[in-house]
Amino acid sequence: MSRAKSRNRLQADIQAASQTEIPHIHGIGRGDVQDEFIFTFTHPQIPRGEIEIRVMPQDAAGYPRENCFLVYTNEGISSNVSSILDDAMTSTTSMCIADLLRALSRRLCNSLDSTSKKDDDEDNVAMTDAHVGTYSLDLSDDSDSDIPFEEDDDDGDFSLTDERQYTAPKNIPDDILQKIRQDFKAVRDAGFRVGNICHIEHVSAYSIMAMSIKACKLGFSSETHIALNLEPSDYVVLLMKYSGGYVSFEDALTRPAGQISLEFRLRKCAKYRPTPDEAIASFSSSHTANQPYSPRLLPFGVGTSIDLLLNGSFISMVKLRRIKNISWDDAKWLHSQVARHGWDTESIIIPAPSPRPTGGTDTNLPPILMSDHLSSGDPVSLPLVAMQFALRYLIKCRDYCMICHAKIAENFEALKPYVCGNPLCLFQYMSLGLGPSIDHEIINQEHVVDLLVSFCFASLYYTKAEKPKLREFPSGLNLQVPCVRRLEHNNLTPGGYTVPNYGALVDPLEIEVFWSDSKATITDRSYATRPDLTAGQWVVIHTSHAATKGGSASFDLEIFHWARIEAAYGSELLLHIASRHPVPMVLEDLSRVVAHDWDNTRPTFGRLVLCNQSLDELESSEDKAFSLRLLLLALPSVTEMRTYLIGNQSRQLATWNRIPSAAMKLLRWIIASNRSFIIQLENPPSQEFNPADPRDKRPDRSHERISGLDGWMQFRFAQGSPEKEALFLSSLREVTKPHRTLLAWHGSAIGNWHSIIREGLDFKVTTNGRAYGNGVYFSRSFDYSLNYTTAFGLPLIWPHSSLQITQAISLNELVNLPHKFQHSVSCYVVDVLHWIQCRYLFIRPRQPEISPATPKRTNKNRVEEFEQDPNYAITGPKNEKVFIPRIAIPSLQQPRHPVHSIPRELDRGRGDDTDDEDIDDVNFLACKDRIQSHSSGAELSMSLFPRTQTYEEPQTDFRPGTLDFSKLPQFAVPSYATKPAQQTIQRELQKLEKVQSSTPLHELGWYLHIDKIDNMFQWIVELHSFDPTLPLAKDMKAAGITSIVLEIRFLRGFPLTPPFIRVIQPRFLPFANGGGGHVTAGGAMCMELLTNTGWSPVSSMESVLLQVRLAMCNLEPKPARLAKSTGDTTGGSRILQYSIREAVEAYMRAAALHRWEVPTELKEIAMN
Repeated sequence: MSRAKSRNRLQADIQAASQTEIPHIHGIGRGDVQDEFIFTFTHPQIPRGEIEIRVMPQDAAGYPRENCFLVYTNEGISSNVSSILDDAMTSTTSMCIADLLRALSRRLCNSLDSTSKKDDDEDNVAMTDAHVGTYSLDLSDDSDSDIPFEEDDDDGDFSLTDERQYTAPKNIPDDILQKIRQDFKAVRDAGFRVGNICHIEHVSAYSIMAMSIKACKLGFSSETHIALNLEPSDYVVLLMKYSGGYVSFEDALTRPAGQISLEFRLRKCAKYRPTPDEAIASFSSSHTANQPYSPRLLPFGVGTSIDLLLNGSFISMVKLRRIKNISWDDAKWLHSQVARHGWDTESIIIPAPSPRPTGGTDTNLPPILMSDHLSSGDPVSLPLVAMQFALRYLIKCRDYCMICHAKIAENFEALKPYVCGNPLCLFQYMSLGLGPSIDHEIINQEHVVDLLVSFCFASLYYTKAEKPKLREFPSGLNLQVPCVRRLEHNNLTPGGYTVPNYGALVDPLEIEVFWSDSKATITDRSYATRPDLTAGQWVVIHTSHAATKGGSASFDLEIFHWARIEAAYGSELLLHIASRHPVPMVLEDLSRVVAHDWDNTRPTFGRLVLCNQSLDELESSEDKAFSLRLLLLALPSVTEMRTYLIGNQSRQLATWNRIPSAAMKLLRWIIASNRSFIIQLENPPSQEFNPADPRDKRPDRSHERISGLDGWMQFRFAQGSPEKEALFLSSLREVTKPHRTLLAWHGSAIGNWHSIIREGLDFKVTTNGRAYGNGVYFSRSFDYSLNYTTAFGLPLIWPHSSLQITQAISLNELVNLPHKFQHSVSCYVVDVLHWIQCRYLFIRPRQPEISPATPKRTNKNRVEEFEQDPNYAITGPKNEKVFIPRIAIPSLQQPRHPVHSIPRELDRGRGDDTDDEDIDDVNFLACKDRIQSHSSGAELSMSLFPRTQTYEEPQTDFRPGTLDFSKLPQFAVPSYATKPAQQTIQRELQKLEKVQSSTPLHELGWYLHIDKIDNMFQWIVELHSFDPTLPLAKDMKAAGITSIVLEIRFLRGFPLTPPFIRVIQPRFLPFANGGGGHVTAGGAMCMELLTNTGWSPVSSMESVLLQVRLAMCNLEPKPARLAKSTGDTTGGSRILQYSIREAVEAYMRAAALHRWEVPTELKEIAMN
């Protein structure tokens, strides 16, 4: 059943129960929050005769099968009644509403009625829903078992106690379990982590698996990480939930998409897998804002958008790709056509071929996603297809609409994802709450939000000669603006009222306002019954008040009061007055309005207009701009918003009654539509860091500030998708000069910046002429560019802004090819847009003193300076030199990576790219059968540990995978292969796999063939990449050998006894003949560490391999050399090997010579 249908059934069942006669229960109705319902229970033993009980479904979208109920009351009750209500939480899974109420009534009556002589067994019958089925889920962390409810043949009375006998969980068939393991092993083999979350191996109502990858492996720049709210250390986790049985790729192809019970959630997590509780909660639709998400498993805006695609179109797109052999983009387009025209795919012709073949390589993807599993010839794993699909859209999220997921026309200026031009998509984007969190942005980036609102306010300014600068209005949001028009409007209704020097009220109502009581009386009784005067409706009230200026001159102060109707009783309106401001807006008058004592003001006559005019229905851009400016005047300052939010962690700005709903929508649009990376480089003085608030995250970035610009506030500013950055870096290859880039200033009026930060620097609109041709104009001189910022004064400044921005200018990095610019003498004119990258944004506040002075550079805080091209160096204010930190110029960060590679600053020690895998996850993928003997238990396939793809070309002649294992000795699984020993060796394998997958081959020097381990008690390791100056390395090169092949055998007593390590091939020159390197005549390693005398149970195998390699490289007393006959270069490639017997014998001789104690079980391996 779909989520919507489940919730609809819940509401229908509540409605049906309210019309059904249930003993002792009446008054069933809606509660205070969504899905909650209340009822009254009556009984003579209750002191008042009745109590009101509240019921909250815990998973309304899973009702009834996956839902249980929280039952409680706010009234004082006895302990026995309280116990019954508390028991309901754990005993009501899968129940429908009617059965729940009947069982509650019966159980409460049994407890309260002391004269009841009902059979005790009735109180011990489990509660169930006979109409739906029997399901119960144990969601604890340490059990995947289901304890099914037992049906009762009684008359439908069930108890709320859970006194059932334990029933062993039923295993799923072995062939299905093996298919699950095979599919998720393919995920692990592809380089992802896999977590078995819950209910995989047993019959259950649902099961959840997790697939993950660390965000630093996705090739994002540091700006993109911040823009997507993903730390490099975060794991991107795809949760896959299937209900009623596992869904394989073959199932997906053969069954209708609507009948496939698969759900996905893309989240970020501190670990590679969440806990079962966290995973289950992520699929629950009953999560509310007052229930904080787990700090380890969090949603993020892009992830929620991808959830919509995965849960809506993914399966159908998989089918279309398979049938038509097309790309994902073509499959998405075809799916949209299919949805319009029906499921006749043959009648739809793809208008153009795919931009690349289905199985081709997309060079804009990181290496781990280069392979398209769906187009491979291998058996297809649906989980792996889903993981690659989700990450592909995550990496390319800027290229697609976040709602309809259609490919957006080429847009290199987008650093953040957004929606297409369809107004419906914008409406859904805002309604679903996608994109950045307003609360998070306000708490952590107060100045940035202030800047965005200020730029929008300035862009709405217009004159008779000039239209608003805003290029795109928020259409499709159903913004309900006040019925107020600008004075220039020619179509005012006859009943309108003109506010002097401001605008005109449309169809106002005459009222009298009683300020102390926050109520108003409509004086024109003919309008008292208007249907639009309802609770919750926002209105604007206009009043005039006498004021004085300069102590003597008096004037009428026109004021707008923003209010919400709380209740309407005929002609009486109860109001909540949220804010007020003068019109026209004058800062001096605003101070008068704020300081006025309104509670002691006598009743005032005024006029009321409704906020019910649709912005989309206004015809001219001037009318729309006028209405939007009025909405922005209703907003409090960003500082006030932040103060409200940090006052209580449970607060949300959307529920603050201080902000009109339309103004809240506009604020969200302003923040969400910003597709640039802007981050403040200093915290406002008003921002006190609150470490107890997890939302308060503000790293110190003061070291990135540019000195020499006192009085200007600084922001890091970046635009452009990774594709544009790639084109920029590619263009640098044309530059042969030592300085491949140069810097330049760009100044523009503050009314233009709203569009600039959304669409980038371009030359679509001509503002100041184009004396030197088409292109974007820059200058090396700060003062020259400052002339183009054109501060018009107060009408452009948002009155509630703390910044009070008067001017704005950006610092940009250009490709150092001035001879190819349109002009490069008095200024730069660049017509190739991908040669431009914004780096900094500077704004000048009306009161420059609020901007902190740049600290002087000292030896303690000195950072490396960016070295400019001396022929094109920029100057700061008054032609002074400016200090630019090298860190501000991304193109200088080494190495210069292509789009898909990992930036060095994000590749934070790839040896720490994963946390330790849970041993249960390892065992789940490794086990081939459900029950194994000692022998087969040791034969766990460790091919689930593939070597992670590296990102550099190997700097060694060694190549993994070239060793012929058919010519190497293999010994049988020993009889002592116990489970504890296996687990110990597995842990060592995990550690080595992590090191091996994250360290370049030439740095590591050894290679463990984990994928070839069929017997965990025998490892094959190759030592390679020796110092070329070593005699051993020279002998290897001469013999055409690239590695020394070692065998490691774990004995019965491991880890209390050491492993046995020997060389298999090639043969070394014996010590007696001038050889060395601690290799005995039989090939065993002659090291005290590898005897009982020198061994420590806490020694790690990584340290053992390191010490073996160091011993082999040791030149004292003699260097290791290869035997002259080690290779046959005449007619074959046979390399002479040591036998296990001669190795053991040589080892024991050496130990006896040095008087080292050897393991007693050593002789066992010589007999294998």
